[in-house]
Amino acid sequence: MASRKISLAVNLLIFVLAFGAWLTMAIRVDEKGVLTARGLRSLRYFTTLSNLLEGVAALIYAIWLARVLRGSAVAIPGGVARLKYVATAAVGLTFMTVLCFLGPTSGFDRMYTGANFWMHLVIPLLAALEFCLLDRDGAIPFRETFLATVPMLLYAVYYICNLAKNGMEGNDWYGFAHGGMPMAVLRFFILYLTNWLLAVLLRLPTR
Repeated sequence: MASRKISLAVNLLIFVLAFGAWLTMAIRVDEKGVLTARGLRSLRYFTTLSNLLEGVAALIYAIWLARVLRGSAVAIPGGVARLKYVATAAVGLTFMTVLCFLGPTSGFDRMYTGANFWMHLVIPLLAALEFCLLDRDGAIPFRETFLATVPMLLYAVYYICNLAKNGMEGNDWYGFAHGGMPMAVLRFFILYLTNWLLAVLLRLPTR
């Protein structure tokens, strides 16, 4: 029961941090950071989308968890638990992309400044620790590891189609297409594999 109460608090914290960081970035761009934009233009970044997805998933999970603690619900619905799993894998991909690609190419100091500090580091780590140490909603079947890659696949389709339609200039904000469109496809394939491997690792504590 104590772990459930801690989980409730952490999920509510994740929700507040995710939407707070996004609003901070959307309303006023931190000039010291990179990959930020005002208003709805901030939604073009997978970082923003994955963190907002995590925030929504954390809030829905917290609502159901509160019901379980009050005794008005027996357990967390399977769909809610899977949404949390997918969102955790998505922000995990954000964390790994910054750690292995964007940090070395753009500078870790700029990647962990302002809203990016929360979206690139704190929220992904909180989400992973909460999921692995506190969530106990049943084992995740191996086939559902592929479900966790859906957000990344949808974003890859959007990113590549936008490049094909509008050109590279001003639209390759992550630099994935440096070297041409084939390199963009290759990099997204690597990201897909990374996302899937993270999903596989995240399911291990639930076994």
